[in-house]
Amino acid sequence: MNMKMLSIHSLRNILAIVIITGIGYMVYTANPSSVVTPKAEAGTGENVSGYIWSENIGWISLNSTTDGSAVSYGVNISPMTGTGTFSGNAWNSNIGWISFDRTATGNPPSAPFNGGSGPIAQVDWSTGAVTGWARALSACQNNLVDAFGNCTGSGAGNAAGGWDGWIQLSGTWANGVVVNTVTGIFSGYAWGDIVTGWIDFAPLVGGLPIPDMAIVSGLSCTQSNPTFFWGACTASCVGNPSPRNVVGTQTGACSDGTIPAAPITQSCGTLLTTCTATPGNPVCGDGVCSVEETSSSCLLDCKPKTKFWQF
Repeated sequence: MNMKMLSIHSLRNILAIVIITGIGYMVYTANPSSVVTPKAEAGTGENVSGYIWSENIGWISLNSTTDGSAVSYGVNISPMTGTGTFSGNAWNSNIGWISFDRTATGNPPSAPFNGGSGPIAQVDWSTGAVTGWARALSACQNNLVDAFGNCTGSGAGNAAGGWDGWIQLSGTWANGVVVNTVTGIFSGYAWGDIVTGWIDFAPLVGGLPIPDMAIVSGLSCTQSNPTFFWGACTASCVGNPSPRNVVGTQTGACSDGTIPAAPITQSCGTLLTTCTATPGNPVCGDGVCSVEETSSSCLLDCKPKTKFWQF
């Protein structure tokens, strides 16, 4: 892949799409529902949505819920409790499907993930940094594509004008693609060489973020999250009605309103609280001889009655 380090250009007019000419490249102009069912869909739970912007080919949709397509497609990232691996497909009306699945793309041309099996793109949930690749599948036309539309080699197809379709999500440039681990919002740039050029994952229109910004939904807050905090220290008990010190507990929460993947609690010292005896759960030594207690079961609360005989 030719990695020309070009300066990042400002967004061109959003109503104009630059059509690459003179490269013999297959250009799609139809809605995805009229082309073909996407390969290796991420499934019904694709959690990435919104648009990203290529300086050359225009808008790229990350989910059919964004563009209203009749064909179900989308990009998915495994949750914060998982590995952060990408899967699924994005769509551009000029170059077609852009896949994050190795079975469809073949092996990337260089590290990372350029051999073996498994994902070709991944996010590090500790930092939000994204590494790896995506690929425009039409770049494999015509001689590097199988009967299922999957690429069979890493190079450019004979109808692609020399472009291999690979899009690198981070590299030697300073601002590669990043996912905000709190909000799920994308930022940064990917590089797709001679056809897509720079791809902006957080495009601005009129200096403001677009309404359908690229975002990962449903992220679960974790204890390592920057906005994680401990809730109020509370204590409760069942037992002696008198006030006494009880070990307290507190539950973790996140300021953005998300819920930890699993309840997280910890002890938080001792608090003075009043415990209340509960019927059916007597506490021996609370000074009350309940109906569940006898002198045999709790001599402290239930004294045996002394009988006096009169002569």
